[in-house]
Amino acid sequence: MVSRFVTTVLAMQNISFNQEWDRSPDVPVYRDTRDYLVRNDLDRSCYLFSAEQLARTARKFQGLFPGEVSYAVKANPHPLVLDALWEAGVHTFDVASLGEIELVRQRFPFARLHYNNPVRSANATAMAHERYGIRSYVVDDMAGLNSVLSHGDGMEITVRFKLDHRDAIYDFGSKFGSAPEDVAVLLERAKQKGARTSLAFHPGSQCTDPLAYVDHIIAASEIAEKAQVVLYRLNVGGGFPVAYEPGSVRRVEDFFTAIGQGLDGYFPGARPELICEPGRALVASSVSLVAEVIHVRQDGDVFINDGVYGGFQEQTIMKTPLPTRTWREGRVLTSHRAPRTVFGPTCDPLDRLSVPFSLPVDIQPGDGIEFGLMGAYGSATTTRFNGIETGEYVCVETGFTDW
Repeated sequence: MVSRFVTTVLAMQNISFNQEWDRSPDVPVYRDTRDYLVRNDLDRSCYLFSAEQLARTARKFQGLFPGEVSYAVKANPHPLVLDALWEAGVHTFDVASLGEIELVRQRFPFARLHYNNPVRSANATAMAHERYGIRSYVVDDMAGLNSVLSHGDGMEITVRFKLDHRDAIYDFGSKFGSAPEDVAVLLERAKQKGARTSLAFHPGSQCTDPLAYVDHIIAASEIAEKAQVVLYRLNVGGGFPVAYEPGSVRRVEDFFTAIGQGLDGYFPGARPELICEPGRALVASSVSLVAEVIHVRQDGDVFINDGVYGGFQEQTIMKTPLPTRTWREGRVLTSHRAPRTVFGPTCDPLDRLSVPFSLPVDIQPGDGIEFGLMGAYGSATTTRFNGIETGEYVCVETGFTDW
């Protein structure tokens, strides 16, 4: 690990971000899913990662979002993913734990890190500050604010606020954020201590309404006015939706446009710097998961060698199907489809995907089912329950997107 002293010295010398780092270990590279399947068996499920697909998404975000793009590491911390984002120009990371801080610092000593988990132990704050040189923190109450301020000057303090939940799958306000009427006091305290004062919000994962961001921007302008502070930065969070079903959500461009117009309308003078922290929307489309059909019941139920204790943990929460295609001997099955209940391989009745999947009526053991949009919260949340492990990552030049 590069020490804080060495990092500081190199930064003072204005060394650029284009440094060499310990790249991901060598992994096989295949042309596409077919190339992988004809050369390998499916005794274990496998994640197929397309760096090019991820780079296209990252470039789109950086080209269209009216501010800085910071990757939420929790969505997928795999080294291949981090390296591809870095090479695509994403050099800012939203980290939520000491483990994520260490991971990113080891790979990219010059990355910009924001410790955006609002609740941390005092030891975690001290370690982040003293060992890793973190100077940007999110807080949402006075105790957390005082903990950060106890480490001295030169901080960026971002106070997270919340509004009533709407139009999103996960309600982040149920755990994090202060009510707007309480935030001004926190900003005033941070300002008195000489910190850079910023605000943050998160409308919730898979937010479907661009105006939800505008509502939060309006609230941010009112909070700043009440506290009589000039905001250094406004963090609009993540939550940008992924289309798990065709046409199910608005384009990400619509969200960026609404955010830009909201900032122009409600911060016409001293406009804060803008930052977002997408996770799912950046990485979902870059990974697919291929699992083997291990059993088909007479009633049509399908069992595969991965499940909710592996790559499909989020299926216990998100009641939405994933795009799929079914493979047999290197070809995609095009026969008639019917809704099938899909179970995972463990000895547990909870190991069942949340909704029926449309699968070929002639599906049989040994076939492979490829699930798209698995780059976020797939491999990041796996377990080894029942001694069953999800597969490893391999690289493909062309990834799977159904639309």
